[in-house]
Amino acid sequence: MSASQPVTAPANPAASGGWHREAATAPDAQVRLAELQLRQLAEIREVGMRVLEDLDEERDKPIEKRMSVAQRGATFDRVSKAIRQIMALEQEVIGMREKRVHKVAEERTRTRGQQVKQSVEQSLKTARPGMDRPQRERLLSDLFVDYRKFATGNIPDLIAGICKDLGIQADLSLWEEPNYQDIALPSGYDWIVPVNGDKPYTVVDTPSGIQVRRPFDSHHFARGGAPPDG
Repeated sequence: MSASQPVTAPANPAASGGWHREAATAPDAQVRLAELQLRQLAEIREVGMRVLEDLDEERDKPIEKRMSVAQRGATFDRVSKAIRQIMALEQEVIGMREKRVHKVAEERTRTRGQQVKQSVEQSLKTARPGMDRPQRERLLSDLFVDYRKFATGNIPDLIAGICKDLGIQADLSLWEEPNYQDIALPSGYDWIVPVNGDKPYTVVDTPSGIQVRRPFDSHHFARGGAPPDG
């Protein structure tokens, strides 16, 4: 299919090709950068290890072709020190990555909890219009004292479960299936249509090697779907 020909996202995600429903949050940019740095450090470390292997093989060469003992010793010391420094950097980047992963997970959990709370609050307003605001806020405060229980699971199911326990009808209007049937998506990309109603987007690699999300209406896509020059 020509990259200049747009495609239209059908209403039924399960029956379409080229895009899918979002199953998980896209990787954090800082986490991806740390993983890229770890791969690069590992490659450099492997180069150093090969240099040390080559030094070890010097002993099997004829005497007239060997490096001098002083040269081998100096090279070994220099490369070994570089490898130790690289390994220390790897440990530092791993620590930074794990801290970021933990922070992103906490932020995601808090966001999910707030989304569930918003829908439950709307459900309460609809089902019990006579409940005054202070009473409703006290109830919500008790229900959402700890967001960690919302870290996993399908959000509409979590909302429905809480509303069932409260004996009210769940208002899931915020979580209805999106319909992008009339949106022309540039072809040649793997499009993702989030179930929360966000714009369809694709993940692309930048010249620096970092992956970024770009919505279908980004200025990076020229008219007709072809990426702009530069």
